[in-house]
Amino acid sequence: MRYFNLTLVHLEDGVEITYPTGKNREVLFFYDDADRFLKNTTWPVRIDADFKKILRGVEETIYIEEDCFLYYAFSLQVSYAHYLTQCLPKLHYYDSEKKLVIPRSTYNILSKSIFKLLGIPEDRILVLEDNIKYVFKNIDTIPHIGLQWNGVGGEINIAGVEVCKKLHNALGIIPSKNATRKVYLKRNQNVSLEHNNSQVGRYRCISNEDQLIELLVQNCFEIIELGDKTIQEKVEALKDIDVLITQLGANVCNLIFSNTSNNILLLSNDKPVGQDYYFGLLDKLNLTQRKDLFLYPSLPHNIDPKNGTNGAFEVNLENINKYIETL
Repeated sequence: MRYFNLTLVHLEDGVEITYPTGKNREVLFFYDDADRFLKNTTWPVRIDADFKKILRGVEETIYIEEDCFLYYAFSLQVSYAHYLTQCLPKLHYYDSEKKLVIPRSTYNILSKSIFKLLGIPEDRILVLEDNIKYVFKNIDTIPHIGLQWNGVGGEINIAGVEVCKKLHNALGIIPSKNATRKVYLKRNQNVSLEHNNSQVGRYRCISNEDQLIELLVQNCFEIIELGDKTIQEKVEALKDIDVLITQLGANVCNLIFSNTSNNILLLSNDKPVGQDYYFGLLDKLNLTQRKDLFLYPSLPHNIDPKNGTNGAFEVNLENINKYIETL
């Protein structure tokens, strides 16, 4: 979608907006010369605020004559999964003759690494600073079309598969014929916005994970965490895996940097989100043969009050032991 002579502003403190599933704060907005918010450029469908009043505090204006492309989805792309599933696919539509526009808040180690791997030089990147109006003569953006957690049939997800294939080529990832490792991929609870590790989904944890890890170690599983690792370090850590067990969620996205995972077991509470998408993506990248999903009841005392799908759960260890015996 192409826009002419429109303004984009990145507001440091954000504005409370309405999403289909609730409220959050958004930081990046398009608006026209009458200060009217434009829908579908990012996720927000309605703004519950006096937008004109907010914009009065933004005094500096920068005019951009060069053709540009906006690389942004919505504020929750600070979450690893949201970034890789809803923002990264947009690079499939990027024309290298245009400047790539990205807010300062998401121009981090992860984004910089991906740009470098895809051959996007720094001088083709325009970083939006806080509280400045940028008036673009010509800017393209891909409308936000939602999660599409129903597999890779949606256009944005097919685009994501193509970008992942380009990353595989750039990283020299080829399918392994020597997959022997057994790995438990543990969630990293540390917040690191440089690596897109946010607090989104922090309620979705395994209450008896220590006991689970003890069982897995007894069965010769390696225990690894990837939250603060570079892409190259993730590629090395995910080499030649025969069996991988992890929680359903953002951790699964790390497998786009793996050369194999013949058997994958995902663990989740009883409100799983995204399993079809993740399994479909792994199929498209030819990374797995056997895929299993074990569901466990959410613990009522530890559920995210803002999102009922984010709840802690207890894994049935006997259930896991029987799974290992079938391998």
